[in-house]
Amino acid sequence: MTRITTACLAIAAIAIVAAVPPAARSASSDLPSSCLGCSFSGRDLHGADLSGTNYVGANFSDANLRGAKASGAKMVGANFRNADATSADFTKAKLVGVNFQLATLTGARFDAASLVGANFRGAKAQSLQMPRADLIGVNFTGADLRDANLRDTKICTRDYNGHIDCAEFANADVRGADLRGAMICGNNDSCAPVDAATLRERGHSPLTGARL
Repeated sequence: MTRITTACLAIAAIAIVAAVPPAARSASSDLPSSCLGCSFSGRDLHGADLSGTNYVGANFSDANLRGAKASGAKMVGANFRNADATSADFTKAKLVGVNFQLATLTGARFDAASLVGANFRGAKAQSLQMPRADLIGVNFTGADLRDANLRDTKICTRDYNGHIDCAEFANADVRGADLRGAMICGNNDSCAPVDAATLRERGHSPLTGARL
């Protein structure tokens, strides 16, 4: 991860932590709308409404989040390891440094979400929807991304020295995945299309079967 990626992650985390308000209730009455270090590990939260919640360090590992709604949620360092979030909706959520390792995300939506520094290693994410998402510093190593929609995403950065860093796709299955319109962004957040050769080289994957 480059210095610019690390800096973006740190700034976003500080901003979200500072915004955590006093405890209240989410749209799902038994869940708080804000919390520090809450644990929902192993809980059945299918269909839960977490829209607009503000969580820091929350633990959702092994939870059932099938069909959950978390649009506009703000989360720093949340842990969704091995959770089942099939068809969950994280549209426009800010998910800084979130861990989705080994999670099931089939058909989940992350439209226009900010996922800076997120970990999707080994995730089962077939038909995942991430159009226009911020994927700077994201790790998709070994993930199943077949037929995923990653169109028009911010996926690479170029630092002051011209070094390019892209989301990691090593050993990911990207057959049928759509990465058309993927962008590289500079220090002033200006973005331009990234070429396929750069994405393959810096993403450490031939991206076999993906649409570029």
